[in-house]
Amino acid sequence: MILVLITGLAPRRGQADDKPIRLSVSERYGPIGRIRTYGKMTIDGRIVQGEQLIWGGEMLVAPADTGISIALDSVGQVTLREGAIARVSETPAVLEGSLRGDMLVASLVKGDMVVKLKCTAGAYVQASGSVFNASPGASFHVGVCEGQPALETISGEVRAEAQDTQRKLTISPLDDRGRPLGNGAILQVRLRTARDVQWQVTDENGKRVPDIPIIIALGSTKLGALGTGASTFSATTGANGIASVPITGTASGTTQITAQIPGTNATWSGQVSFAKAGILGLSTTAAVAIGAAAAAGLGLGVYYGTKSSNTPPKLGTGTVTVTP
Repeated sequence: MILVLITGLAPRRGQADDKPIRLSVSERYGPIGRIRTYGKMTIDGRIVQGEQLIWGGEMLVAPADTGISIALDSVGQVTLREGAIARVSETPAVLEGSLRGDMLVASLVKGDMVVKLKCTAGAYVQASGSVFNASPGASFHVGVCEGQPALETISGEVRAEAQDTQRKLTISPLDDRGRPLGNGAILQVRLRTARDVQWQVTDENGKRVPDIPIIIALGSTKLGALGTGASTFSATTGANGIASVPITGTASGTTQITAQIPGTNATWSGQVSFAKAGILGLSTTAAVAIGAAAAAGLGLGVYYGTKSSNTPPKLGTGTVTVTP
């Protein structure tokens, strides 16, 4: 809470009618509501549980097995269903004519959101490149499925706004040689180690784009985690159009990993494989065989991600015998 002191000019010595100091309080600098969940949710990469204050603009990730209930003091009620990812805030606004109230401002990245507005509050919601405006007191359901937005109006009026032509952006991870990997690729992470995976954003001309926010999400944290232990990580591309996201493996296995540019339908989906130390997740026996073959002059291709992203070299001549 911030106290704003409003004072006049300092009175001269001996002046009888000293002006009083006026104090005023602005709630806009405090929390805008509370979040409640029975599972472990993520707020800006921090794993928390139970009831938490919300200040506005945080990246919220609902647990995979339960939802998040968000009570906003001036706006109403927002529910993020299982696994949903969104940002929620509010702002003063002129709603209809001279009617003044508050506006819910939200960005839905993944999953489903249910909104029930107070009669003095409207809404402005972004979902996968689309924008929806809701009238005061409206109730509605917004979802994002496979990069496409969906709207169901429960009560009141909710309309889709016409959008200007947007740049066509593409997001993709890079392999060890700096080459982009297509959808369906498998990222390799060794157990008990942290690996920084680079993600690039390009425009329709293939040029890398700086200052673009991205959101990376793991399907499960039972095998590994992003950042300091979260299932979701947000970052922004640097001057070179690349953002780095740390991934740590804790158990062997494979899980889904997705990337998205908020407010657009630019998405990437693949898998991340967590395995013991070796050559890109290969077994120790396979690693020995590759090393011996290289020493004998044989050319063997080791693939990272999808095979389509690499051209295997031709085999040389000669033979090799590997003895375990």
